[in-house]
Amino acid sequence: MTDFPALLEAGAVGFSDDGIPLTSTKTLRDALKLAKKHDALISLHEEDPELNGILGLNEDIAEKHFHVCGATGVAEYSMVARDVLIAYAEKARLHVQHLSKAESVKLVEFFQGLGAKVTAEVSPQHFSKTESLLLTAGANAKLNPPFRLESDRLAVVEGLRSGVVSVIATDHAPHHADEKAVDDITKAPSGMTGLETSLSLGLTYLVNAGH
Repeated sequence: MTDFPALLEAGAVGFSDDGIPLTSTKTLRDALKLAKKHDALISLHEEDPELNGILGLNEDIAEKHFHVCGATGVAEYSMVARDVLIAYAEKARLHVQHLSKAESVKLVEFFQGLGAKVTAEVSPQHFSKTESLLLTAGANAKLNPPFRLESDRLAVVEGLRSGVVSVIATDHAPHHADEKAVDDITKAPSGMTGLETSLSLGLTYLVNAGH
């Protein structure tokens, strides 16, 4: 556990797992207890590593086209459910980073209805495109969480429209072209630029689309 009081005194406003999901529920609960004590926010990347295969490739296209086990939906929404339940029990604030599954949106909505202090964000890429982009853009479309299905894209759009999802965050994670230019897509790093395209994607897929 990091030094919450010292970092808050230095100007920090919240704490994160920095994209490395917490497999220990005790560590999570201890962090949430500290966060509540200091009125700070815990922000989490929700993907259970024990339920995932190759990161950056959605499970459907990973199996059908790349013939590997990809990143599963249940790895995301099972961890959302677990972590929000613990936050609810501790009456602590929790923010779900870049959710990508329809089930995750429904879970956040449900727990908000129970009174849990949970907020959520979606990245522009997840309300704009689907896993099929991997077939044309290759490793440039490999990211965590991965592009999902059209039903998931529409669900996160609806989450934004309804207010269940209250934040659009770029998850800006660029890589050099040489890093992405590998023969085996499963070996390519996950991530893409986000800052330069977030406004245009929002205007195109949310505003101009009438959402």
